[in-house]
Amino acid sequence: TSLAGALLLVAAAPAVAQDAWDFSFTPYVWVPGLTTSVHTRYGTVQASTSEPDALSNLDMAFMAAFEARRERWSLVADLLYVDLSNEEPTPFGRLFDQAKTEVKGTALSGYALYRVVEQPQVTIDVGAGFRGYSLSFDTTLTAGTRPQRDFDLSETWIDPLIAVRGIVTFNDRWSANAVLDYGGFDGGRDSTMQALASVSYAINDRWTVRGGWRYLDIQKEVEGLDVESELNGPIFGVGYHF
Repeated sequence: TSLAGALLLVAAAPAVAQDAWDFSFTPYVWVPGLTTSVHTRYGTVQASTSEPDALSNLDMAFMAAFEARRERWSLVADLLYVDLSNEEPTPFGRLFDQAKTEVKGTALSGYALYRVVEQPQVTIDVGAGFRGYSLSFDTTLTAGTRPQRDFDLSETWIDPLIAVRGIVTFNDRWSANAVLDYGGFDGGRDSTMQALASVSYAINDRWTVRGGWRYLDIQKEVEGLDVESELNGPIFGVGYHF
């Protein structure tokens, strides 16, 4: 879930009076390729799903973002739920036949951002927040010369985040947004990083359509095993401002 699509998809809301709140709600679709690595005592099990295969391997997803803005402050929330599965040969020769991997996850992100640069065409926001995860990584090594092994891992945790967002406004209709966040702060074994870039088109004062690219990296020690998941792919959304 992870900053999340909120910062990508609710950026560039229309200007409002300084004493009023501006709200944005954006349901969106993210179609990422997925690479998951689980470091077991047999070696590293890695499963990959490309972007074209993501829809066929996607069992369920829900994604939505919300932002409240007043003067230089923004409060951002993003909710992401995905259920992805994949199957491919293992790297262990005859020991095991196939590696079946299913990743289920909910990511809830929240940020407080402050606008440090506010120019007619360029704005920059910086801030901090959190991303909370509830993830499960279910890996099955089907029998080869050794019997089937199952690694059912699950973990719930919260990572603190720092974030920066930049918005470039080309005209009344078009703008571009870029976002970067990093969190975890426990070295490579417990960290998260996200990068987003998008282009937005304002249909009118209420409706905006956006499209871009999102990358999310999650590294975590789960039940004594190092797990890494990378999600990378296009993202599309329709925002409503009120």
